[in-house]
Amino acid sequence: MSESRAAAPAGWMDEVRLRLDRRAPREAAADLESFRRAGVLVPLFVRDARLWVLFTRRTESVEHHRGQISFPGGSEEPEDGSL
Repeated sequence: MSESRAAAPAGWMDEVRLRLDRRAPREAAADLESFRRAGVLVPLFVRDARLWVLFTRRTESVEHHRGQISFPGGSEEPEDGSL
């Protein structure tokens, strides 16, 4: 089996956690009030024994970032229950 078609590693979620844990934390900006709260979803799934990530493509009708590839999510709105 070629490397590009290799089976997804057993315990892939543990691998993701380990990789994220190895990242050095970055300091947040001093003035957090100047930033808008936002959140994204990073959908990961296994298909055909391979790990995949799902992106969305923004429509051409939005005000900003038309046609760009992105994770699902965005700025927090007053009616949102949570990010």
